[in-house]
Amino acid sequence: MQFGRIWALNFSATHIQLPKGKPTRELPFLRRCQEPNSGSSNIRLMFSCKNIDAKRMGKVAIIWFRNDLRLHDNSLISRASNEIKKGYVDSVLPVFFFDPVSFSVSDFGNQRSGPLRTRFLLESVRNLKENFKRIESDLFIFCCPPQVGLLELASQNSVAVVYAQAEVTHEEIKAEESVRDALPDGVRLELEWGTTLLHREDLPFADGLEDMPDSFTQFRRAVEGSVPVRAELECQPPAPGGLPLPRGPDGLPARAAPPPELQSLPGMGGAGRESDLPATHCEGGEDAALRRLQFYLWDTDYVAGYFDTRNGMLGRDFSTKLSAWLAAGCLSPRRVYWELSRYERERAANKSTYWVLFELLTRDFYKFFAAKHGRRIFAEFGLMGPGLGIKWDPRPELFERWKEGRTGYPLVDANMREIAATGYMSNRGRQNVASFLVMEYGVDWRRGADYFEHALVDYDPALNWGNWVAAAGLTGGRLNRFNVVKQSKEYDAGGDYLRTWLPELSACPADCIHEPWLIPEERQAELGIRIGKDYPLPIPTDELPFARMKQMDALKRLKSAQSQQKGKQGGSRKGSGADRYQYHDRKCNKGPEGTKLAADTKPCPPKPL
Repeated sequence: MQFGRIWALNFSATHIQLPKGKPTRELPFLRRCQEPNSGSSNIRLMFSCKNIDAKRMGKVAIIWFRNDLRLHDNSLISRASNEIKKGYVDSVLPVFFFDPVSFSVSDFGNQRSGPLRTRFLLESVRNLKENFKRIESDLFIFCCPPQVGLLELASQNSVAVVYAQAEVTHEEIKAEESVRDALPDGVRLELEWGTTLLHREDLPFADGLEDMPDSFTQFRRAVEGSVPVRAELECQPPAPGGLPLPRGPDGLPARAAPPPELQSLPGMGGAGRESDLPATHCEGGEDAALRRLQFYLWDTDYVAGYFDTRNGMLGRDFSTKLSAWLAAGCLSPRRVYWELSRYERERAANKSTYWVLFELLTRDFYKFFAAKHGRRIFAEFGLMGPGLGIKWDPRPELFERWKEGRTGYPLVDANMREIAATGYMSNRGRQNVASFLVMEYGVDWRRGADYFEHALVDYDPALNWGNWVAAAGLTGGRLNRFNVVKQSKEYDAGGDYLRTWLPELSACPADCIHEPWLIPEERQAELGIRIGKDYPLPIPTDELPFARMKQMDALKRLKSAQSQQKGKQGGSRKGSGADRYQYHDRKCNKGPEGTKLAADTKPCPPKPL
């Protein structure tokens, strides 16, 4: 293959000609990153390494970082370190790829990674690079599909093995297969497990997880107390010099270029400067993750009250806020577990500390659930398959109202404006807005999941799509339909959260802010608000036939199918009080019957947090 020797070049970006004998169709993910208006198949790569001499480097182990952006408790680093000690390899090359596929436009029209999550990822990659430098190593950053970059690296250098973390969702697994197929003969791709609290090998289920329960409660009962949590890996991070870099012609370790700027990443040209983006509740990177863990446990003891505050929606400290760092792999779930265990020994062990562990098990469940069901968690009808008679409302304006926070239901609208502005939404909010989109509007649940993929800073494919397909009632579990008005009154009784994100309702007192369509015109005048103009009226229920008529008929058929499936599997599907998805009101919210749909008005800008 005549790619050219990238190691000998001193550049931050170049073009590499694809070999004529391997057409684009044999290299998945290439089409989206090819340069437009080019007569040949040119691929832009942001090679950040230079001056590496293949004759001096000996055998090289590549660590391919993905969703594991940390040094502590990292099985890839442990494997590479052991290979160095045993003399199986002479040097280690840590690499990360900004894959153009991750920034492409989805089938539903959203850029898959929005600016806020991309900034968080870039911050995390930069911090990992800094931490590698502290141990006399470095992180080499590329902007290209990983199978293209790894093929180039392995073809031109003495690479013996590529280490990567095994993932659980379909597209990530396909990426692993593409890399394995692309690597030259003799170069191994070895996958390590490290994304969950419990190790997959320790689960009491078959290798393919086909006997794993689809109910979280049953899963928890099968593993809690019987499957031990493994200890953190020792010697993490390695001592300085423990992961020697390949050397250049001058005998010195290879040097890496600085990480890219946000605007240079695929699809981010219009995002502006990072400093221009709105602030989020967390900074990317392993260092920030460990500081947050220290703060929430040891500095403030907030963890001791987690059970009582976890359903909050306003502020930073009502929950652990560890989800984004866990999703990017900046924080090991085992580190959280063992720190919490130490906290229970030294400070306090109560229902709150248990509930944090409970949430880690919930996270594990959705990871293994995705590994078990593969592409089905992304399918239109989920695990239930076609034939249910479900039809989604085709009107795009319904989704746009939901997305922009213009439904007329304050709890839904406030949460949707928060996620657009900050990339974050509480767990309570996520359950309510998902239920509303599917159960009240009758919109295809995949549109909501796809938008969350774009907007959430803490996006994790297994957790996001697994929760959404469950919210749509398409996993065989119980059907949850949230009464968003009752939930609003229960979890934001004073309306402080609503006023933060709905400034047009800032004058509304607690007795009317949850149902503003009921405010008489005389009181609207007193409050200085016009419902239907300053803030939209909800769509009348008789204008939502897919949600109130056809959709409900389909759900009845779905319940029948669930009963039959339950009979085949045996046992009860009734969840216990520990199941967090049981905390809701099952009564249908009838809404403002007979109200007319008023002309929409754009919402006012939210107040800053």
